[in-house]
Amino acid sequence: MQLSRTIPKDIKRQFDEYTPPTASEVEALLKTTLDDLHVLPVVSDAQKKSVLETTDKLNQCEEEVEELSERKTRLESDSWEKNRKLTQRVQKLVRDIDQKFSSLMEAFGNAGEVQLEGDRMEEEQEEAAGGKRGSEYKLNIMVRFANSTASLQKLSGSVQSGGEKSVVTALYMMALQELTKVPFRVVDEINQGKAYKISKRVSFFFFFF
Repeated sequence: MQLSRTIPKDIKRQFDEYTPPTASEVEALLKTTLDDLHVLPVVSDAQKKSVLETTDKLNQCEEEVEELSERKTRLESDSWEKNRKLTQRVQKLVRDIDQKFSSLMEAFGNAGEVQLEGDRMEEEQEEAAGGKRGSEYKLNIMVRFANSTASLQKLSGSVQSGGEKSVVTALYMMALQELTKVPFRVVDEINQGKAYKISKRVSFFFFFF
């Protein structure tokens, strides 16, 4: 009864489970255990030293793995935050370009937008690196001319005429002019493919907008 009061319950439960109930059975179990010990190979001092050294190296490697894992997490977090800020700056820049380009196209009697393809913040938040890479974004210039009733179409070499493309190019450059600090731009044959009337209007925009 004294044993049950001094030994913790969980230890006593294990003791009762694995210990034979009679003294003779205990002695038999003890003899078997001692016999097993005698057949175990003798471990030399060199082997003991090797085991200890290996254990130390293993512990060291585990610490290094943990440290590298923490560093990786910090770098991923920093990368995501930098990418998020850069994405926000790009988004604002594209909005500014779009606003200016749209107003110029409207003043010219047309309609236009500048869109950032891949511009979805929720997709960036799902990616461990903090968003899309710069190579995964691109600008789309969407246009509709006064003589068309269709919806806005992406500017391409197969849809718009040469004159229409040159008009869009000129107006897009003007939209960029207020946002980039350069003294001047040079475009060769900007009036190529444009009718005389359209060419005069583009020239007017260049000088007075």
